[in-house]
Amino acid sequence: RTKDLIAIPAFVLVPIIIVSAIKFIGNKASYTAMKFIPISVVYILGLSSTVFTNILGVIIYHESVTPIKILGITLVVLSIIILFYERHHLKHLFNKYALFVILSAVFYSIGWLLDKSFGLNVDFFIFRFLYSVVNMVIFFMVDIDEMAEGHKAFNEKPKKLVIPLLVV
Repeated sequence: RTKDLIAIPAFVLVPIIIVSAIKFIGNKASYTAMKFIPISVVYILGLSSTVFTNILGVIIYHESVTPIKILGITLVVLSIIILFYERHHLKHLFNKYALFVILSAVFYSIGWLLDKSFGLNVDFFIFRFLYSVVNMVIFFMVDIDEMAEGHKAFNEKPKKLVIPLLVV
């Protein structure tokens, strides 16, 4: 296992970088939206990635369309309609940040589809490990300056030790 990790072929690393970048854009879009619209709106709109993933899976991978998939897609679409039916959420429907969340959902769907394509060529644990490392590198390259400027916690003396967890 160690020797597999040391000699990482380009056909493994390049797709992981691509998938990580795509999912990072999705994360960035939904995080930006959370600053400006209610989390309930962000979360329900984020579930639309299920719809996009299923539709793209049928189109690209020729996956079957089952009654359960149709029911799931219908429930997600209905939940979005019900959420925006409430008057106080309706103003967020035509907000550019709602578009950010939909864009995020599309990027997540594309990322999952690429995971299926690329992830089948390499051991699962190596794929997930490299994916986490690449995500951390992208995060530190892109977001650390913004976090340092915009988050007052970086300017204060820490009260507790917080250990970040890598989600794999």
